[in-house]
Amino acid sequence: ELQAATEMMTRWYRDFAARLVGRAAVPAPLTHDASADSRLVAAVSQDLRSADGDATATAVRMIWTGDHLDAARRLQASVAEPALFDALQRGPIPRRSIRVPQ
Repeated sequence: ELQAATEMMTRWYRDFAARLVGRAAVPAPLTHDASADSRLVAAVSQDLRSADGDATATAVRMIWTGDHLDAARRLQASVAEPALFDALQRGPIPRRSIRVPQ
């Protein structure tokens, strides 16, 4: 779950960066995936508990990482809106080969 969320987040911010240099359209912010949260919590609850039933340090770090990724997702709307306004002011993106570094 964390790897998939990280890949989606990286792709979104890479596409957003391409917009900042005038090479692509402003990407739509990602939507919240509540089922992904549930799957992560279920996996952590099942696989990362200590013998006494408490969450391990690894479980806590995984949940924290998931929350951090969700915070980065929530920030997308606040940066996409001004970028969209800027894109409207600049006009259409010129047609040319687009190559965004990986």
